[in-house]
Amino acid sequence: MAQNEQGKEQGFDLVETRGTDATALATITKSEMQTAIEIAKAYPRSISKFQREVRDLACLNEAVAEECLYALPRTDKDGKKVNIEGPSIRMAEIVMSAWGNCRVLTRVLDTSGDVVVAQGIFMDLERVNIVSREISRRITNKHGQRYSADMVAVTSNAAASIAARNAILAGIPKAIWNEAYEEAKKVAVGTLETLEHRRAGAMQYLAGKGVVEARVFAALDKEDHPVHGLDDIGLEQLATLRGLVASIKTEESTVLQAFPMVNAPADEPEGGKRGGVAGAKAKAAAVAGSKA
Repeated sequence: MAQNEQGKEQGFDLVETRGTDATALATITKSEMQTAIEIAKAYPRSISKFQREVRDLACLNEAVAEECLYALPRTDKDGKKVNIEGPSIRMAEIVMSAWGNCRVLTRVLDTSGDVVVAQGIFMDLERVNIVSREISRRITNKHGQRYSADMVAVTSNAAASIAARNAILAGIPKAIWNEAYEEAKKVAVGTLETLEHRRAGAMQYLAGKGVVEARVFAALDKEDHPVHGLDDIGLEQLATLRGLVASIKTEESTVLQAFPMVNAPADEPEGGKRGGVAGAKAKAAAVAGSKA
């Protein structure tokens, strides 16, 4: 209750906060906040205009639409492989831009232990609400050794972006932007006529990252739809594949997290060691993935 009273004194009613306090808004003075709220209420947003703008931006072209997606491989409570799919930080940026009359703050709360903890704070100036979300990311490798200072900084930035995404998408009702997100998925995936071309494009991108086909098939494989070859990747699987690719591009996951090694140590390319330039590239890709 004391925390909520602090928020009300600054002109905000704190909603669904986790660890938010008055210091989270220390970079914005009380007078600046009051002015921003007054402007927001003088020029209220239009929901219909917001929906049009989100759809137009998210579906601008195939590349933009792909970056609005993300997918992360996980194991459910029954031990089955699943891919969690949803809107990416790029989609959140589009939603926030179209929503207007709002601000987003991020900060890193802690890097002292085995994880980095980042917080994202979304402020709706027109509705006078604050939503806060926290995210943690591991900063030790599989041997328990702490990342270098540079890698801690990189991981912190990625965690802050994800925390911002979560706060934005929690603060702006899903009901009014989800249709645009579904349209973006359709633009990114295409149709049966474009399936082969877009599938080949995704595979070519991953090959450049040192990901062999076996790892792609393993990431997409499910009990209800086994994936053993390219022909098994249909429109539904392509949506997941492009989400996994987009999560790598937006740094929401690493290559190794999105496409784990198959029957091989995480720090070596599958099939054993390879010499020459190809082997060096594969080794570098695997090591880079294991550090992120």
